[in-house]
Amino acid sequence: MKLKAIPLTIFVTVQLLGHLALGQSVALPEGLLIKDQVYGESGELVLISSDFQKYMSGFVKSLLAMPLKQNQASQIAWVDIEQLIQEVDQVTVYANTSNKAVVGSNNRLGSVNFTEQKIALINTSLLQELTRPQGPLTSIASSVGSEAVILHEFLGALGYPDDNYEMSTYLYMRTFPQDYGSAVLQETERSLTKHLNRFPRRTKNAVSSTDGGTSTGVGGGGDPASAAMKLVALSTLAQQKSLLLRTIKDEVEYKQLIQFINSLRIEPSESPSYDSGFSSKRPVIVKDGKYLSVDTAIVFQVRTGQQVTAIGIAVIIEALSLMRASQ
Repeated sequence: MKLKAIPLTIFVTVQLLGHLALGQSVALPEGLLIKDQVYGESGELVLISSDFQKYMSGFVKSLLAMPLKQNQASQIAWVDIEQLIQEVDQVTVYANTSNKAVVGSNNRLGSVNFTEQKIALINTSLLQELTRPQGPLTSIASSVGSEAVILHEFLGALGYPDDNYEMSTYLYMRTFPQDYGSAVLQETERSLTKHLNRFPRRTKNAVSSTDGGTSTGVGGGGDPASAAMKLVALSTLAQQKSLLLRTIKDEVEYKQLIQFINSLRIEPSESPSYDSGFSSKRPVIVKDGKYLSVDTAIVFQVRTGQQVTAIGIAVIIEALSLMRASQ
């Protein structure tokens, strides 16, 4: 069993880097918070490039359009996928090529989105680190997580409610239905439908805050490790159902768990470290009895089908514990 991904080579090709080099330097949108998170190669530029914009928007539109070509539904609750595809080009894409992450929501290092300005700012140095070869095999989780985060940023910039990857997870899954199977896809769609019926389209920028309520930043954001863990867990639920039913009580709880994972909040650890040489013994833990915290370095360790299963089960066990505690 292997999670699939659309080859996101745009971050490591000479062609893309050339496009970025031809881009124009711009000032960061007002209100962005830059934390001292260092990764990748040093750089000092935030760029805007028409070619980079075309690559990003083209990737997102391709991902959204593939299921429609397979005759999958074009309407989910109030979301019209064909309309969403048309809206993608409204998003202005910035490329942060510096070695400091521009952070929107909490510790999420992938990228930042601004709904009011319809802006997605991509931390390209981090994604280059994630998509470059790290060993004999490409990291499945880093590739899938990076792609899902790009979709997440476009959705956030357009005001769609995707704070915990509820939409981006399902829209990404249905591009590769063979990885998840009809039962998992069906329950995930039900979870998303409930979510969309609760949350309307956003018109204001997201604001991230500390637990004490002090404002720390403006703009939504996603993290590749967090996004990857949802997809890995849901794929494992599909592929390892018979094994997992030794732990999950019955079919009813199995379906509940699928929906719970899609709506679950998963955050990077308090000190995220995208380091291919280290990962903790417990890559996923329940945090404050409310959500899951993931060791971001784990994305480099998921290279084989067996590793997908092992990490997927780790996420599932913690999510199951949290779900039962909340009932």
